[in-house]
Amino acid sequence: MRKLFALVLLLSVPLCFGCSGKDDTTGPKEELAITTLLTGLERPTGMWIKNGKVYFTETNGRNTTYCGKVALSVFDTGSNVKRLLVNNPVNSDAVVMDGDGDIFLASWHGDSIGDFGKVSSVDTTTKTETHVADIEIAAIDMYVDGRDNLTVIGRSDNATAKSILLLPSPLHRPVEIHESLGRATCLGFSGSVLYYSDGASIKRFAACNIFELFVSKGVRSMSVSPRYLFYADLAGGRIGRITFSNKADGTLAAGLKDPIAVRWDGASGKLYFLEAGTAAGEFKDGTLRVITGIR
Repeated sequence: MRKLFALVLLLSVPLCFGCSGKDDTTGPKEELAITTLLTGLERPTGMWIKNGKVYFTETNGRNTTYCGKVALSVFDTGSNVKRLLVNNPVNSDAVVMDGDGDIFLASWHGDSIGDFGKVSSVDTTTKTETHVADIEIAAIDMYVDGRDNLTVIGRSDNATAKSILLLPSPLHRPVEIHESLGRATCLGFSGSVLYYSDGASIKRFAACNIFELFVSKGVRSMSVSPRYLFYADLAGGRIGRITFSNKADGTLAAGLKDPIAVRWDGASGKLYFLEAGTAAGEFKDGTLRVITGIR
């Protein structure tokens, strides 16, 4: 009964993603262009866009053997200034910001494909991280809706794994809403419809706890606009988009260095993405980039 209540809550509330909105902006149309905003990032992984600012994590000291940086930072797209918010946060794989300006972080702990993770919050004024909840999934991606409810997805080989958890605001106590989704990599919402990738395909929620195939494509990150599902194909080194109306798949950028996260900013009509970097560069050659002129 608790699971059914959580599912109804998730599908009934109006959703508002910090990286969604109209596809078109007013004014003359731009040509498609890719601009590099930051270089020398150390395996940047999680990203969220809010009010012209890019919040992102670096995880080189946690997810690699190179003993590099673990940090939460913010990049102001207006001033082109990057600021450190938290050095060595407990959680660093996923980041979102709610309507009150509070940041939430999530990570897997123990095994990256397992049944334990943590969620924390960060006060941007004091720059302090506070534990919110332990969760029973190896967290890898997170979403916040218009009522500040958190949805977390994780990876597991456990047949009864609590793959997607809802943490309703304000207490953020985890409630299971979907189980047994395997090695999930990311999630996104188009309106009230939940999409997720399992590494081989993108599926969407149909009804009665059943997911249907959307497209046969495994992706590392996704973000939606009313018209497109944008994705980061880490293995293929590309950023692409799938048109909802006809499922047409197109490439926006290729030949990239492990594109690991993608976020659509509907307010500006821009698509931001992170490149994790390369093993040859000890994952200290990551970037933050933006695609403009998307139509």
